[in-house]
Amino acid sequence: MAGRLPGCETESVLSALDSCRYQAYVSYSHLDEKWAVWLHKKLETYRVPRQLVGRKTACGVIPKRIAPIFRDREELPTATDLSETVNKALRDSANLIVICSPRAASSRWVNEEVLTFKRLGRSDRIFCFIVGGEPSVTGKGLDECFPEGLRFHMDADGELTDQPTEPIAADARDGKDGKSDALLKLVAGIIGVGFDALKQRDLHRRLYRMVAVTAVSLSIMVLMSVLAFRAYVAEQEALQHRAQAEDLIGFMLGDLREKLEPIGRLDVLNVVGDKSIDYFDSLASDDLAPQTLAIRSKAMRQFGEVRMAQGHLDAALEAFKKSLSDAELLVEKDADDDGAKFLLAQSNFWIGYVHWDQGDLDAALQRLQVYRGIAQERVDRNPDEERWLRELGYAHTNLGVLFNARGDTTSALDQFQGAQSISRILVERDPNDLRSAFDLAEATSWAGSALDALGDLEGALEEFRAEVAIKETLVSADPRNTPWRRGLGLAHRRVGEILEVQGRTEEALGSYQKGLIIAGELTRLDTANAVWRQDLTRLTIAEGRAFLTLDQPQRALANFRIATVIMQALLAEDGSKISWQRDLAQSHILTGNALMVSGNVIDADQAVASAMPMLETMLSAHPDDRGALRLLGEAYLLNGRIKESANEMDEANYVWQRAMVTLEKLSNDTNDYRILGIQAQVLLHLDLEKEANPIIERLTAMGYAEPAYTELCSRRGMSARLVQ
Repeated sequence: MAGRLPGCETESVLSALDSCRYQAYVSYSHLDEKWAVWLHKKLETYRVPRQLVGRKTACGVIPKRIAPIFRDREELPTATDLSETVNKALRDSANLIVICSPRAASSRWVNEEVLTFKRLGRSDRIFCFIVGGEPSVTGKGLDECFPEGLRFHMDADGELTDQPTEPIAADARDGKDGKSDALLKLVAGIIGVGFDALKQRDLHRRLYRMVAVTAVSLSIMVLMSVLAFRAYVAEQEALQHRAQAEDLIGFMLGDLREKLEPIGRLDVLNVVGDKSIDYFDSLASDDLAPQTLAIRSKAMRQFGEVRMAQGHLDAALEAFKKSLSDAELLVEKDADDDGAKFLLAQSNFWIGYVHWDQGDLDAALQRLQVYRGIAQERVDRNPDEERWLRELGYAHTNLGVLFNARGDTTSALDQFQGAQSISRILVERDPNDLRSAFDLAEATSWAGSALDALGDLEGALEEFRAEVAIKETLVSADPRNTPWRRGLGLAHRRVGEILEVQGRTEEALGSYQKGLIIAGELTRLDTANAVWRQDLTRLTIAEGRAFLTLDQPQRALANFRIATVIMQALLAEDGSKISWQRDLAQSHILTGNALMVSGNVIDADQAVASAMPMLETMLSAHPDDRGALRLLGEAYLLNGRIKESANEMDEANYVWQRAMVTLEKLSNDTNDYRILGIQAQVLLHLDLEKEANPIIERLTAMGYAEPAYTELCSRRGMSARLVQ
């Protein structure tokens, strides 16, 4: 027998209700949560008319407020009954309010709460608040809104009978009571007074308030003439304060940012940027003076740069677009405004940069060409203007990098050499200009990358070593400058990569470790800096490759696992970055290689297999992503070697054939030794030595001697063709 649960019981029903902790418990389906929040707020903020407060009714003494109300309850998706917290809240509640709807009617937990409250002996204190569906229409083809526990009486044993009930209901639906009257009906039932009496009292109170408001309004009108002058004075003060605020924002996102960036503490500006956006969004663009528009454009761009450095691409793009919009307004007002043109150029550059990072190279190219066009137009007007000459150099560099990503390496090299020429002019004008020296180092680096892509390894190594020399001088002059330190670390990595493919692994390892020390130091300065974390990942991977070549697979494996953890964390923050996806895939591939060398073929196969679908998914969205295509070819090559080691030759040959199909999409990369090296190995594994010979000859001429490639050639009796 289901006995009555203990409740707020004393000697009488009246004292029982008065002793309850809650005025009411709101039972609802979580799909009706918006209604529950609205009703909860309306009930707890409702003031009972003063004339009714203190009266005794069958429901107890009428309080000033109907509070507190219990609303929040746990979701119990796997439980078999109500939690003790909910049961206690029901026992401690004088009334039960059920928000009725088809969702509530089908909710097990709403029905359980109704049954539990009825078993407390308080069926007459249950109030229904209809927000949807129809009442008592079960079996009639309509949406029932009452849970089963409301529709039938309960017997003395606490079980439902088949005798229907007529629940007390306030109907908030349009065309019924409506929200206002439904609320008053609910209040009337809870405090035990008639609806009409409560509504009349409520109307009287509203009329009283209207009279009071009218009186206050008249008083305000009398004061308006006095306040008008004060308002004018206040407006002038507000304009002055706004100018001060804008100057302060400009300082924080400009001068202060320049001081924080070298020490890796851009996180300090997060709150400044958020508050700046809130402030500027409150200003109407049409009413702003050019100076304010310029400040806002610059502030939005600077905030976007902070977000970009932290890896938040969507937030960065939104800020850069706001900056562009203001810059366009300024140029419309004055097409010859040099400052407005500079803001316009910068905004286009940064928007292009975000598109680039997201893998949309066409959109990036469009923006960067606009950027270069603006810079070229300003240089043509005044060739001696240093700022625009520098911007034109940057435009050449960025377009070169983009051409490189699109596979047009020759055009890329032309752009980089143009940037080098501009930087040399600036350095010659002022040999102590460290910024121009850094720009020259960057242009030199990119020229080296283009030569690298064209297969000129010695030329690339010469450029990269020149880059290292310039950046070492810069870092010695300013050891706290983090962009310069980062640049030096990357330069060491580039030198190492050339040495590695030339077969000079010990030298390559030394370069990688120099870069790794710098990347580790920078990451510790600002653990939120996504760019630095990616640098750390790539150098960790590079060091691991060198360990693997030097027959230290366990050290290599540790490196690859660290890189995997870092990249997974970055992608959890922003999964849209293509370069992060490629780096994670590469770490999986190299993990598989290290495991295979260690003799763990099963785990090696799983590691490589995890990389292949990632790359295939990436290529389905970006079919021309050359880096992803190369990595997929590398994954197929390694997967075939793993199958070969397990004597699964049919599977191995099938995978190598897939590698050839993938690499054929990069057939125009005739001088890319990375692609050629993979192609040569795949052909040799497929016993297609005749087809492999021309590729091997080209690689030999380049000085390519990557260890895995040379070892395979040696096993096939082709070592004489390699540079020793």
